[in-house]
Amino acid sequence: MNKYFRVQMDAARAIVDSSEGPELLAGYIVMNRFAMPPKYGFTAAGARVIRDSAGISDCRAKLVLRNLLALRFGEHGERFLIEDTGKMMRNARKYEIGQWDGLVSYLPDLMVQGDPTPLSRLVRADAAPEVRRDAMLMLLHIHAAVDYAEWLGVDPAEFIYKKWALEGFAGMGDDEVELGHAGEEGGLHYWLAREEPEGPRFTLTRNAERIYGSDNMDRFWAAHDLLRVQGLLCCVAVVCTGGTSYPLWVFSPAYREALERTGVRADLARLIQNAASRTGIDPDNRVIATATGPDRENYGTEVFFVVTKTSKAPTIRTIYAPLFHAPTPLNLAGLAEMAERTKEWTRRLEYARQANAA
Repeated sequence: MNKYFRVQMDAARAIVDSSEGPELLAGYIVMNRFAMPPKYGFTAAGARVIRDSAGISDCRAKLVLRNLLALRFGEHGERFLIEDTGKMMRNARKYEIGQWDGLVSYLPDLMVQGDPTPLSRLVRADAAPEVRRDAMLMLLHIHAAVDYAEWLGVDPAEFIYKKWALEGFAGMGDDEVELGHAGEEGGLHYWLAREEPEGPRFTLTRNAERIYGSDNMDRFWAAHDLLRVQGLLCCVAVVCTGGTSYPLWVFSPAYREALERTGVRADLARLIQNAASRTGIDPDNRVIATATGPDRENYGTEVFFVVTKTSKAPTIRTIYAPLFHAPTPLNLAGLAEMAERTKEWTRRLEYARQANAA
């Protein structure tokens, strides 16, 4: 079993342009989840499966199915979403899924599993119908655009990011600490950087146009806010240095654990902090005490150590990734590449520790 499924982005956009709420797109996503191998061009999923996976009533599910069958696109109505083949599979009707050109989004099966399913949470979220619809399309875009090999998330130029500060001061209990270059030990340069959890988000207008076909930024930010509230996105702190990047910290504990199973070291901030302590950069563990809080586990409170191989200041940003990754061959290859990169940084940190001990 693949454990993931495909959704055609142009079809999803056509649905969004033809609907006022999230149910029609949710129904289309569900029917694609139950597409049948080997070519995944047919499905036997019907109203009952839509009802259960999208979290809507039986009556609404039947209406969604009728509308999916009725909608036609193109100059002569030659493009369709779902078409009844007139055939049966056991006791279910067999439907053909229309084939559209363009980008494909791969979603993990987890999106339509559980009670409630993540998909149904989005359908029934406390937001205007059009915001729920737009958030669903944005989530499809994120899964289509995610780059695990280079960013472990979506390229900040292609979506949303937050900037980190390497200048100024940050509160450290009753004291303040100066941000920026903190020292060099064991062949590595240490920097103190500050993330503002509630700081401004940045994006390019073209990113809204790419998803919705217009530069309506209110629509774009409302969709993003809803995905954040619903917990369907994960924040990843990424350090860019020397023409490459590495993940400093994945903010979701559950996703850190999932990434560990792929070999990705998603908690490099811990190792960097330990190295800073052992090499004398942070001998009193002041930064780690502030960054973790009283329980020593609650990372993500603004101040982090970062390492580079040169004295050139790095660029640090918070980017976004889907909370669940689809285990496609491309995504798994990207995760394997990122795993090697994080292992290399782990080895560098261990070497720096040993060099200092010697």
